Amino acid sequence: MVDLIQGDIVKAFQKGEVTNLVHCCNVRGVMGGGVAKQIAQAYPQCLERYQAVCDKMDNPEKLLGTYMHYNVGNDQVIYNLFGQENPSTNGRQVHYGYLFKGLHDINARLRAESYRTGAPIELACPMLGAGSARGDWNIILEIIETLFADNSQVNLTIYSLDPI
Repeated sequence: MVDLIQGDIVKAFQKGEVTNLVHCCNVRGVMGGGVAKQIAQAYPQCLERYQAVCDKMDNPEKLLGTYMHYNVGNDQVIYNLFGQENPSTNGRQVHYGYLFKGLHDINARLRAESYRTGAPIELACPMLGAGSARGDWNIILEIIETLFADNSQVNLTIYSLDPI
């Protein structure tokens, strides 16, 4: 199931209204804009862990299409999905194929958790890759709907700061 709502995803996460948050980030260890920047400011340990993962890679591009998760506590998790190579806002930075792969893998992880607990899992995301990464929201939404629309184990809520 996929829902679109207006709101600030990071504030909702901080209030405990969101338990699992996924956002798109680059493989260079820079959380300099958009939701990534908000997460870095609110959860500096998440930023440090993300930077350590990026820094230890001889070839950071190998991270593309993967994700890392950071347990905040209180059963809350942030998923940093490596969907773009560089932090630049010059032209489209998000790679749709890597975004699909990362979301597919997160979906599989959460579906397994749902089967184990017997309850659906809640996941939230911003308009992934459509902000600073300059992706086409229509393409990204199609990817999301392909993975989550008929999925009763994972309920996805997409947050937009702008009116829907």
